[in-house]
Amino acid sequence: MTILARSKSLMQGHQKSLNNDELSILYKLENDQEIITYCQGAYRAANSFLALKKIGVSNVRVYLGSWGEWGNRTELPVEK
Repeated sequence: MTILARSKSLMQGHQKSLNNDELSILYKLENDQEIITYCQGAYRAANSFLALKKIGVSNVRVYLGSWGEWGNRTELPVEK
């Protein structure tokens, strides 16, 4: 399953994170699912990682290479 959560959608204004109830509605995840966040270069993926940790998701990691690494390796699969 893929969930698109734009960094702006995780925040209220410029400095404040959404509360836990709002984040839980945004993500709609079971706590035991394995989650790997990614973006272009892992900067925005880190925001999602922190938001998920904030709402108690324990099995979450950041793919540090993100799409910048994966998309430039022709031997790796890409779903179209």
